[in-house]
Amino acid sequence: MSEAGAGPRLARGRAVRGWAVVRGRPALAVGGAIVIAMAMLAVLAPWLVRYPPTEFHVVDRLTPPSVLYWFGTDEFGRDVYSRVMIGTRLSMIIGCLAMAVCMAVGTPLGLLAGYVGGRTDEVLMRGLDILMSFPSIIFGMLILTVTSPGPFKTALAVGIVYAPMIARIARSVTLSIKEEDYVAAARSRGESHFYILFGEILPNTWAPLTVEASLRVTFAILAAAALSFLGLGAQPPETDWGLTIAEARKFMTVAPWIALFPGAAMCLTVVGLNLFGDGLRDALDPRVARRSRG
Repeated sequence: MSEAGAGPRLARGRAVRGWAVVRGRPALAVGGAIVIAMAMLAVLAPWLVRYPPTEFHVVDRLTPPSVLYWFGTDEFGRDVYSRVMIGTRLSMIIGCLAMAVCMAVGTPLGLLAGYVGGRTDEVLMRGLDILMSFPSIIFGMLILTVTSPGPFKTALAVGIVYAPMIARIARSVTLSIKEEDYVAAARSRGESHFYILFGEILPNTWAPLTVEASLRVTFAILAAAALSFLGLGAQPPETDWGLTIAEARKFMTVAPWIALFPGAAMCLTVVGLNLFGDGLRDALDPRVARRSRG
């Protein structure tokens, strides 16, 4: 086989295997479609809005959904559809940044605790247990009270809140991987601990960590929305789902659409991420794969 034909055939083979994995797991397909759709809305939000999200239409205050205002207007006459679209963008960015912080903090701690063991493992795990004993919202509020609120600070706070969970997953996987033959072979070759951790162990932890991260994004988005609802997240004129719902509290009986549409967007995103995470876990778990083939 020529090198020119090997590349396309290899790509087609991977595509066929990927399609087989997705087709056999409806949760993965449906969840992935929802996540991709919400991600595209977040990216294209500035071009999909009909009006600037901060533009007042005083004459059209509290207008119900119509052809002119698809999701209605709020108490200032702002277009709820535009605010939901821009809020989707900011909420998704906060959720992804929070998970990036979570992985960057939790993964090295878990790898170090599982690989070194002994007193180091005990100290790190007990410290993480103390952090996990605080309710996530209260812990996030505690972090944000020492600085002025803002969306990126919210992402940092939420990432720190959920880092212990990622650390525990990384530690448990490391405990099993470090006894494998290829790790013993790396030690016998005289490789450094740094190389063994990040060259041998870390690449083999990506599957469970990826699944856990896809599920934790859901918690990160909900926690960020809760902090914004409490006034510790996005600040006007910025908007996200939590802030939009918080601003709609006084008008729930006369204009429920102000809270309904951002709540529906958040609910759809959470359902999609949960389905995607469950499907991804089933696809990457060898035991589930064997049962499916059986």
